[in-house]
This record gives sequence, C-alpha cells and structure tokens, in this order.
Amino acid sequence: MKSVIYILSSLMLVLNSSFICHNEIVLSIDFQDFFDGDTVSLQVEECEIFSDQELTSDGSLGLVDLEIHIARKSPTQILIIYNEARKTCTHDVGERIVLRLVLNGQVDFFKVNPRKGRYVGFEKRRNRIVMRQSKRPFEYD
Repeated sequence: MKSVIYILSSLMLVLNSSFICHNEIVLSIDFQDFFDGDTVSLQVEECEIFSDQELTSDGSLGLVDLEIHIARKSPTQILIIYNEARKTCTHDVGERIVLRLVLNGQVDFFKVNPRKGRYVGFEKRRNRIVMRQSKRPFEYD
C-alpha cells in the first residue's frame, strides 16, 4: 500500500512540477504537527485557498496531507495550487504576502516575506498557530 501511495505521490509531483515550472514558486505551505480534527481556513490576501477544512496531522510524519503552492503567474497575478485545484488571483507579490489563517474560529494574520524563504510551515501549539519559514524544504520522517 505504501508503494502505491509513493508512486501516486511521485506522479502528482512530476505533473505539478511540469505545470509549475512556467511560474516562479513564491511559497510552499505545509501544515505540520499537532493538528487533530481542527477546523482550519486559509486565505492569501483576499483569495481563499480553503475554508472550514478539518485537518489532522499524520502522527508518524508530523504533517497534514495537503499540497499548497503559491506561484507568481504575472506581475499582478498569483497562481494558487491546492492539492489538484488551481486558482488565479490578483495580487502584486512584493515584499510581503499576508496569510489569513483561522483555527477553530480564532483568526490570525501572518506577514510572510518570500525573500526570507519560500517554505512556510504552520504548527499548532496550545490551540495557537506558530509559523516557521525556511529557505530549505522542511524534512519529515
């Protein structure tokens, strides 16, 4: 079963990579540890990525099974890739991108500077969201 999942994941990565390669990826977002049936919504500026989705982290990996990328499509447009869905939104990617995240009804805003790293990880700690940002991809066991 794990080999089938690995093959399907690899195939999706190849397909997404060929689609994304024409656009500059600005952010890759992971939901990491300690989500356990939590209701989460995520927006980039005014553009909704998902709403009221129940998230649970894989206990062995410390990762929620979501794939979220934000790419620069043009100087005034971003392409949001959420799992297999794609959505274009108007936004000038400059010094910062504002992410609006709702965890179980509690709203938080995160200002992300893509120059500080394109990899963003959200982790739940004591019913609050903590953001980490890195220039290198996060590693999961």
